[in-house]
Amino acid sequence: MTGTELINRGSCGGDSGSLGSNLSGGCLHIFKAAASIWAISPSTDLDPSEDWSVLSYWQTLQAQGKLVVLKGVTSFEENGSDDAIETEEDDTQEVTNEGKYTFLATFKKGLFNNRVLHSLKGFGGWKFIIVDKAGSILMTQNSTGFGRGFNVGMIQPAKLTFPTTTTSLKEGLRFQLLDRFELDENYVLIDKNNLSFDPRVVDGVTEVKLSFVNAPSNTDTSVRVSAVRSQDNKTAIEDLEFGDFLFVNGISTTNPSADAAVAGEPSQYDLTGITALATSDSVTLRIYDNANNRAIVNKNGNLYKSATIAATVVA
Repeated sequence: MTGTELINRGSCGGDSGSLGSNLSGGCLHIFKAAASIWAISPSTDLDPSEDWSVLSYWQTLQAQGKLVVLKGVTSFEENGSDDAIETEEDDTQEVTNEGKYTFLATFKKGLFNNRVLHSLKGFGGWKFIIVDKAGSILMTQNSTGFGRGFNVGMIQPAKLTFPTTTTSLKEGLRFQLLDRFELDENYVLIDKNNLSFDPRVVDGVTEVKLSFVNAPSNTDTSVRVSAVRSQDNKTAIEDLEFGDFLFVNGISTTNPSADAAVAGEPSQYDLTGITALATSDSVTLRIYDNANNRAIVNKNGNLYKSATIAATVVA
């Protein structure tokens, strides 16, 4: 379904129609406790003519570096300021300032996740979409009907809650919605029952640690590289191919033309077919989607990225 067809369409599939106060005969717009936060780049608006109901649409945004998925919210508290109300001598009241929504999301995913939260730290660097525990997606829309994340100001990771003998380690992310009307008036609710995938199980990009197993040497036309999860520095990444690497010698791209698994070493690859190396050459390697010219690759629904590693060719 296109975004236009999905926006505010209840789980029973009826049209939202014009606003009215009788909700008993239609499909209620209900949002449950939050399960995930999707951070989307501020410049990204979601075209309602695109098919939002398929996982590939959202994973393409991830692969383009426009969407970061923060999965596993354990609690989600709204603790913003209340509306400021002025009361006159005759008890007449007037709202002088509306409080903004401020949320604290808590996770129990460990120290590496805390690093991820700190990578989002700042003011206005991301907009936020929220996925609830029923699998529905909550966002807002602009004046032309394009979907987008809520306009967020402060994004501040909370201090770690250190474990004790009775409590576990917790990480937190505090953020404030700058424009209250985006939620109160211009909300977009996409019900899970209208989707072909489950937003609750959409995961983030896997950070990969690359390393040269052997130092690149003079006349080599191949390099042996190890690829493991950065999170534990151990779990092998086994489904990469030669087209998922960008190999550069100096300023020239000399990508491998084939690959082979190393027997008994599931994390290692022999990347072959590169231009012969020479002593003192400076070479770099990173994961890269050469077909689509982007730094994140999608392999069988798993998304991977890495830092760039460098080496000097030895004699």
